[in-house]
Amino acid sequence: MKFNPRSLVTNLKSFNLEPSLKANIINTLLFSAWGVHESYIINNYNIYSHSIPQSIFHIMTLTWQYVGLFIISHDLHHAENPNLYQQILGRLSLICYGGFFLEQFSEKHYLHHEHPGVDGKDPDFHDGNPMIWYLKFMQRYINLYQVVIQLLIYNLAKYCNITDENMILFWLVPSVFASMQLFFYGTFLVHEKNGVIKNSKLPKWLITLTSYNFGHHKTHHKRPKLPWFELDDDL
Repeated sequence: MKFNPRSLVTNLKSFNLEPSLKANIINTLLFSAWGVHESYIINNYNIYSHSIPQSIFHIMTLTWQYVGLFIISHDLHHAENPNLYQQILGRLSLICYGGFFLEQFSEKHYLHHEHPGVDGKDPDFHDGNPMIWYLKFMQRYINLYQVVIQLLIYNLAKYCNITDENMILFWLVPSVFASMQLFFYGTFLVHEKNGVIKNSKLPKWLITLTSYNFGHHKTHHKRPKLPWFELDDDL
């Protein structure tokens, strides 16, 4: 039987659960899957006893899981009266994603929703070369606190005898790749200047796979309180 990520999300949406409980269950599963995978790989994986394709597979999977960490925290930005568990899970996901604090993102993200695609007002937008756009995008969010947190995590890993190779390949690289993936599928492809917001033209299953439905971006801006697994072009 062929795996279809879109059908999986559809099945999850069909569960007759209270919305916040459904979100908590789905996001907890996402976070837990990342935690188990990341912990096992950085502590036990030996790149010299595995093939290059195996290592690439783990890097790609972790990249996708790091995108999921950001999506969990992004939903917290828009949650209406989030409970304590949602607060803890969303904030922890953002710290694990890249050492960021929620407040650091919230102010800029609200400006993005108020002035989408307006150069100088939208902190997520740059009217120009996509590489310059990405670098400016990251520059606006990285600060000293984030660097300090990452250094603390790295030194803790060294204390736990985790190798530099594993920290670079399975912690640093997936996080950086995830930021590029989020930028490309969730910002660059779906925003144009002067407030033009689009839904991605990719197949729906690929939107789910690449951006946790974030490519349904026009829908997200119209209904920002919808959790990621309920976003769709047809809403």
